[in-house]
Amino acid sequence: MSEEPRPSPPPFRRLSKVPAASPPPEPGGLGYALTRGFVKDLRRGWQAAGQFLEWVCIENPLADFVGWLVAVWNGQGVLPAAAPPSGPAVEPAADLATRLKQRFHARQQRREARRQGQEAALAARRARSAALRGQSLLALAAESARAAARPPAAGGEDGADDFAPAAELAAVAAPVAVAESAMAAAAAGEQAVRWAGAAGEDLALPAYERPSVELLRPDPALASGVTPAEVAERRELIQRTLDDFRIDAEVKGAVAGPRVTLYEVEPAPGVKVEAIGAIEKNLAMELAVESLRILLPVPGQSFVGVEVPNRVAAAVRLRGLLEDPQWRDPRAVLPVPVGRDIRGRNRYLDLARAPHLLVAGATGSGKSVCVNSMLLALLFRFSPEELQLLLVDPKVVEFAVYREVPHLVAPVINDPRQVPVALGWVIREMEARYQMLAAAGARNLEGFNKRVPRPDEADAAGRPLPARLPFLVVVIDELADIRMSEAGEETEKALARIAQLSRAVGIHTVVATQRPSVDVLTGVIKANYPTRIAFQVSAVADSRVVLDGKGAECLLGRGDLLFKPPGGGRVERCQAPLVEDAEIEEVLLAICRQRPPRFVAEVLKPRQQELPGLGGDGAGAGAGAAGSGGDGALDEALVRQAVEVICRDRRATTSYIQRRLRIGYNRAALVMEELERRGVVGPQVGAVPREILLEPDGEVAGGPASAQ
Repeated sequence: MSEEPRPSPPPFRRLSKVPAASPPPEPGGLGYALTRGFVKDLRRGWQAAGQFLEWVCIENPLADFVGWLVAVWNGQGVLPAAAPPSGPAVEPAADLATRLKQRFHARQQRREARRQGQEAALAARRARSAALRGQSLLALAAESARAAARPPAAGGEDGADDFAPAAELAAVAAPVAVAESAMAAAAAGEQAVRWAGAAGEDLALPAYERPSVELLRPDPALASGVTPAEVAERRELIQRTLDDFRIDAEVKGAVAGPRVTLYEVEPAPGVKVEAIGAIEKNLAMELAVESLRILLPVPGQSFVGVEVPNRVAAAVRLRGLLEDPQWRDPRAVLPVPVGRDIRGRNRYLDLARAPHLLVAGATGSGKSVCVNSMLLALLFRFSPEELQLLLVDPKVVEFAVYREVPHLVAPVINDPRQVPVALGWVIREMEARYQMLAAAGARNLEGFNKRVPRPDEADAAGRPLPARLPFLVVVIDELADIRMSEAGEETEKALARIAQLSRAVGIHTVVATQRPSVDVLTGVIKANYPTRIAFQVSAVADSRVVLDGKGAECLLGRGDLLFKPPGGGRVERCQAPLVEDAEIEEVLLAICRQRPPRFVAEVLKPRQQELPGLGGDGAGAGAGAAGSGGDGALDEALVRQAVEVICRDRRATTSYIQRRLRIGYNRAALVMEELERRGVVGPQVGAVPREILLEPDGEVAGGPASAQ
């Protein structure tokens, strides 16, 4: 029996060579089921692999195979079959690849066009901003040139002759800008405007636009970092601990704040509140917290307060305090934000009522952030015509971002030796303002600014009175560095005099230090700074120096503070507002691009009797006048007198030489440097007194004295 030959299976064909369509396998067969599952899987994976398939269709030589897969996904793929083709036509693989390639290139072109449009819009905004700034600075330069072209006034105390080069620079730069470019005129005009106050020029400045609080980050929605369940749990723990120590007291309520929660403990009649304070460490152990603070009792209340830290802290942003209507209250003359208290209320300080503020705390406790938030709040509210700033930063880096602020009256002071000179100018400005107030018949700065100016108003020297006087705020970021320098005693005396007399004339100071010790915060400083803010300190002794009591050693750091308001009120616990470096830079950029600062030259210019080589008063003055030459060299007789004082009294400090010889501080410092160069005294090493190398009989260790 002969067997019939078995037909061979049809081969797989490429889609480009297959007819228009092929019938699908018979329903119900194994091939049909496999094909259906395969197509379903392809449909699921196509959404995630679409861009990859497009790339393969354009770059990969297996385009025909991918086209066949796409056709199968569309339900039109060709499977192995011997039946004649029928049905709708299938798009060839080459056409499909071409269409996918066109779609891909079109999408890329749209993305590139959108990116170019965004870059063009950004460049247009930058060019528009630069053009506005260049126009304003060019106008200032032209005005400076016109002012310089006028006949100069006679030289006097205003120091106009000393700063004539600034006006000449503007006069030369303005025609250069017209002929060549606006950039040179802008730079020259900016330099001229910086020192316009010292040169006596009155330039027409552009209107000042206060920055918007939208530049700051908003407050988070979470007002407190503790949940009601956690509050209830801790109430039970406190009550159980009181019962364990047989203290008859009851935990009544709780008030949750941003960082801490205040639990109100009401003792029974006859129970001493000191008994609750005695178990402070046991309460901290039961609550599993690193520190807590007990108020015995809460001032003005009939219960004891137990302040327990929250496990999660809620952030307090500066924008939330500046959007509060309290900050915009017109009754507050010079408001600055302090923080948010336990009950969620925003707390502010009016510097006009303070009138001076002392801020102290350990490194990293939030002191510098607090000072920055106060400065930003003042810049948000006052224009350069209403507020002037004098910033002292011995650490160099804290106030570096404020160097272009138009409110400054002098560059940021980094050298401790310049601090007494600047504070001396503040004292002279204070005395001049008192003369203006006396001539106008006003008792304080507010009354002076509200008066109706008269054309014939003049002070005792015959100078016309200004229509308004701005506030002047002096901010010293680190007092410890200045106190440990040679200018420490002079700075302390100047601050004491300013704090005693400057309130009525609108001059206020903010002093911050990270070393709240008795050698930095002396009795003179504490007596003149009753308003204080204490951050976390390392010991109870430091807390007593700042607040005259304990409590600051129990703070949590990172903005947790105790605020002692003016008037001797009770100490309040607050969370200082947080402002980041990026926010500060953005706000200052919006302020500084409006106008440059106008520095006053007399701020850093020492008085004539303090300059080396010039005569002073007393014995040292006569010696200096006799022996000083035109080059400003030290008088040899003055150096001999200093050597005699050191040999006789065995004290080698700049301030002592200054007092004994009756000379200025700068001149005494030069004398000490000369004595160090000649080998009479040793170098200054920190706060250690200088070593005296000269013996009482005039001999130096190892040989005769060389004081000639």
